[in-house]
Amino acid sequence: MTKMQPSEVILLVETDPLQRSTVAEYLRDCGYVVMEAIDAQEALAVLRQQHVDFLVTDIELQDKSGFELSAAVRELRPDLKILLTQSPERTAKIASDLCEDGPLDRPYHPQQLVERLKRIRVAKGTNS
Repeated sequence: MTKMQPSEVILLVETDPLQRSTVAEYLRDCGYVVMEAIDAQEALAVLRQQHVDFLVTDIELQDKSGFELSAAVRELRPDLKILLTQSPERTAKIASDLCEDGPLDRPYHPQQLVERLKRIRVAKGTNS
């Protein structure tokens, strides 16, 4: 592990407590000062009161998306460096709950799209 300058402060926004604590501990071992938040509201409160160099946020939060949080942070702190993280499994689960066959990974060939559409049609029992 490489030691960083002690002045570098990361705000880690992660809903999953195990993931948050594991990542925070690792970052601290690397020499970062780490503040933790469980959602966008808590993150914004920290950013209004504390010096932070980096925002690391999951895309899927309880109260807002990481994209929404990032947009709000850009208004509040345009200089702040932002890194978004995601769980492919969680993203796939959300997508599969909202659509017929989960996400189609990009980039994709148009034929893959046609094959997926056919598979969905067969699974739904529609031949038209």
